[in-house]
Amino acid sequence: MPFFQSFLDDTVDQQGSKIFDWVCQHIMKEYAKFGEQAMRKRTNNNADSFEYKLFHYLMSPDFAKICQSLLPTKAMQTALSAWPILGHVLGKIFTMWLTNAMHNERKKSPKLVERKFSVICPNQS
Repeated sequence: MPFFQSFLDDTVDQQGSKIFDWVCQHIMKEYAKFGEQAMRKRTNNNADSFEYKLFHYLMSPDFAKICQSLLPTKAMQTALSAWPILGHVLGKIFTMWLTNAMHNERKKSPKLVERKFSVICPNQS
């Protein structure tokens, strides 16, 4: 069965859907750590950026282990080419959420947020 058909079929199932959601939350917790680290360092060093950390995480053995052992179906666990796509999509969702959250915080206290926001989302203003 093709990967995407299996993915759709297996996440319709309540248990498979819950497991998939938990795995996505687990991955996004790592993204939250990267975002926090980028905010705390507040440098223009690429190695400290969220995007740099995300890129290396998606190539890491830790990410591969999560996908291989925790995704709910064999099709998902063995589709190595789909893992970076999943990670990238989750990264986009995370940065959109973070951007929206930072815009809301900026409205409340513009000066406090300005420096931190520019480090995490340098192309947003």
